[in-house]
Amino acid sequence: MAHTETCCERVSELGGWHSHPCTKPVKVIRDGKPYCTIHDPEREKARIASKCYYRVLGAYCGEPAVDTEYGYGRCAVHTERYLETQRRLQAAAPALLEALETIADQADRATGVEPRHGSLLLQTFALIAKEARDALAKA
Repeated sequence: MAHTETCCERVSELGGWHSHPCTKPVKVIRDGKPYCTIHDPEREKARIASKCYYRVLGAYCGEPAVDTEYGYGRCAVHTERYLETQRRLQAAAPALLEALETIADQADRATGVEPRHGSLLLQTFALIAKEARDALAKA
């Protein structure tokens, strides 16, 4: 091991204002740095992916994970809720796109500016509408 026999991480007290070096003994070296079992980055990633990290009433769900999109675990209940939200967003996208184009057209008429060329706001609306239309075409 390296010249140090303790973990390289720093530990904060309850208040979080002051920290001190971790005093746990070294169990593994990752990328040349010594870590104890608590602060081992590989172990931490596996722990995070192994259980659901959705917050429920101020606490983590903690159920076994069945989905690990983006490195965080999601249990069966929260995976279904996530998928339902995605389905609702996809169903709402055409109506949102139509509403966005209507707003842009009304803004064009109200300002008397040639369509989609005048203000930065109108150009932004046009860009968002184009990106949304492209995303819908791919889906």
